[in-house]
Amino acid sequence: MATAMDVLAYMRALGHTFNGEFQAQKLAYYAQAWSVAWDGAPLFDESIEAWRMGPVVRSVRYALDVRQPAPNPEAPLTPQQKENIKAVLRYYGRMSGADLADLTHAESPWKTVWGDRRPHDTCSDPIPLDLMRREYTRQSIEGKGPERVALGARPAEPVDVRRLAEEANRRWSRTMALLAE
Repeated sequence: MATAMDVLAYMRALGHTFNGEFQAQKLAYYAQAWSVAWDGAPLFDESIEAWRMGPVVRSVRYALDVRQPAPNPEAPLTPQQKENIKAVLRYYGRMSGADLADLTHAESPWKTVWGDRRPHDTCSDPIPLDLMRREYTRQSIEGKGPERVALGARPAEPVDVRRLAEEANRRWSRTMALLAE
């Protein structure tokens, strides 16, 4: 499985230059969060913690400092994961680290974990993947956030859609009749 640094190195391979560690941290967070929402699986195993300035991957914090990760187009990512990262970068890549931190502070995963701590408190509690999945699935359903490009997807044939609808109708007709009573 890839690491958070692999994800950032792939972003660099796409031509992105991070405008600071804040931006790199938040882009790693959004890549992870949207991948969990879209694919039901994380990009990397490292936990993301709810720090005062937003989500932080501890390993990135101490590896990056002020340096840029070396570009790596061969990062250990699947083609779909690479497409997810591209979508996240297209949507969030022009935002500054401070803007991204403000955005994460307004969304439920960080807010839930941060809880009622005061602005100058500290926290290193992990943000659960399930909180990310719920928030960004909701945003996706509402048409917010990056637009996913699904590889290997093809439009459904009308005959297949009709057949599936007829099967669902047969399977659920009795239940629907009971509920209607």
